[in-house]
Amino acid sequence: MAENDKDVQVSEPDADGISFTFLDDDGNEVECRVLYFFHADHNNQDYLVYTTGVVGEDGEEVSAARYEPAALEAMARGEDVEVSLQPLTEDAEWELVAATLRQVAPDGVEVDATDVTP
Repeated sequence: MAENDKDVQVSEPDADGISFTFLDDDGNEVECRVLYFFHADHNNQDYLVYTTGVVGEDGEEVSAARYEPAALEAMARGEDVEVSLQPLTEDAEWELVAATLRQVAPDGVEVDATDVTP
């Protein structure tokens, strides 16, 4: 278990879920579904783990980013807001996301930082 696992509280969206879209590099609209979101006390950052629904050979692909909680809360209330997702830039952040996913993964599912795509 990573040193900072203890300061993370993981939340899941309610039954209705939270979805958002973004434009990819080719200008295509990509639909995403939020899987988990969490706050890490040790660095005072908020993270969200999401999927575009693409399934690879190892299962559904997931991505992670830093976000502003107020924007996610507004989105969950159904407000049309612009959410700025910040890419993870440090290996320690990728490991934190992987460690958090290991906490919530079903029994028998292995999670590695390389399983989370940028």
